[in-house]
Amino acid sequence: MAKKQVQRRTFLKQGMAAVAATSLAPLAGMAATAQPPASTTVKELRLVLTVDNLEEVIRFYRDVAGMTTSKEWHADTGNGIILDAGRATLELIDKNHAAFIDQQEVGKRVAGPVRLALNVGDHVKSATDALILHGAVSIAPPVKAPWSEVSRIQAPDGMQLTLFATSTLFDQ
Repeated sequence: MAKKQVQRRTFLKQGMAAVAATSLAPLAGMAATAQPPASTTVKELRLVLTVDNLEEVIRFYRDVAGMTTSKEWHADTGNGIILDAGRATLELIDKNHAAFIDQQEVGKRVAGPVRLALNVGDHVKSATDALILHGAVSIAPPVKAPWSEVSRIQAPDGMQLTLFATSTLFDQ
């Protein structure tokens, strides 16, 4: 197993709580603390996508991918929707690891700086098929990566999505 794979798995197995409780080295000149002040504790991670084809993208993520509406608005200033995607995590990786992931999931480097990964349980193939049927484009069919069964698609908004079966961090 590659060294970076082992490092990734070790990190994931430690869990977010263990990482948060650990003192981290100074980052960009700011010293990290074991517990952030209550005023800076993140309660929600929201990824905001600006798209030209809003109605199509809403149908894709809400009606096909199964995210539920948390809030929706139609105003003179514009339209929008917030979809509940369950548990959210932020995965930060360097370019080398991004290339490694793309190699495992697709066979070559294809993702931009942002990619969504959706845990669909043991339904990677059926979820992939359903999303393609409703406007997604296949980038790579389901394959077995070292961390999970995965597939890669492109949503109607151009966003690359990895559909995966298990998360080492949460699915025990």
